Amino acid sequence: VEGNRFWRSAINNVYMASPDCWVLNNTMSESGDSSMVVRAAAGDMRLNGNKFWFAGMYAASEVTGAGLHLQDAGIRSIEGSANTFQDTWGPAILASGDTAIRLSGTIDHAGGGRIEQQGFGYRGARTQPRTCVRALGTLRRAELDFRVIGGDLNGSANRPHLLHISGGGIMGCDFKFNGDLAGINPTPVVEAGGSTNDKRWNKVRFNDR
Repeated sequence: VEGNRFWRSAINNVYMASPDCWVLNNTMSESGDSSMVVRAAAGDMRLNGNKFWFAGMYAASEVTGAGLHLQDAGIRSIEGSANTFQDTWGPAILASGDTAIRLSGTIDHAGGGRIEQQGFGYRGARTQPRTCVRALGTLRRAELDFRVIGGDLNGSANRPHLLHISGGGIMGCDFKFNGDLAGINPTPVVEAGGSTNDKRWNKVRFNDR
């Protein structure tokens, strides 16, 4: 899948369940829910040079609204670089998975603040966290390395966290961020209640700190 534009989709721009695919230099935007959903059958995938933006902007009910949603616990071997995530209603990356998830790129004002300010997206009470990356459940030995910018454009009341950890199975992951912390929530890393990730050898770094 190369050089395409997927936009103004009622649900997701792209839904991928085919293995051994290359997804290169595409634009996925203005979706009712997430820009791209990946299922377990789509392992051994390469994602390079794509732009995922204005995810979840056409929705009357609360949606996931992720730039990239790795939906299943059994996802293996997803590798991507030079991808950009901009103006996502939910997180830029919502990641379940098993092993060998390696992603890098740029996250530009995730968490839906600008979408809401412009009058788009779900307008009711928000139950999802505002965050750049949200890690779920069985994510293991993942490597995520992102430059974060533009959080200040969300407004002071809508600042996203860098990372939201949900679930006790997350193990051996390396979350690396750099860029601009000016618009990030004063609590950059949040572990959801009930999680048991202590002593599981996860690393979270910002500019190697």
